[in-house]
Amino acid sequence: MATRQSQSITSLSNITSEDKTIITLAKDLLAKEISSRSEFTQDLGGAEGEAAATAEMKKRGLKGFQVNLRIATFKQEIKPPAPGRRDQQMAIQVKLSIYGTTYPGGKLNFTGDGEASLVGEFSERRRKATWRP
Repeated sequence: MATRQSQSITSLSNITSEDKTIITLAKDLLAKEISSRSEFTQDLGGAEGEAAATAEMKKRGLKGFQVNLRIATFKQEIKPPAPGRRDQQMAIQVKLSIYGTTYPGGKLNFTGDGEASLVGEFSERRRKATWRP
């Protein structure tokens, strides 16, 4: 029976987007997704610096990666209500790419691209509470 090797995500700091206000949210969501997967860890026992992180990963049998995320498009748009409906619609479009390099070493190890669009109704009261222009 084969076992999965644990992975260490050593950095999520290289997140880029033309819309700078979305970077913190993207980093938080990516970190949350990674932490929900048992095969990944960001905890290297307080090791700081490349030499200490490399030694800790070697001691624990981990492979290290630096994860990079590029948000190519992030658009939010208010649209009029659908025919016969009362509430306005919000359209959101996002397009991104992600890649990981080995740490240490910086060799490209994985890549992925994706895009999504969503349109949904919302109330004016809800918009005032959560809308970010």
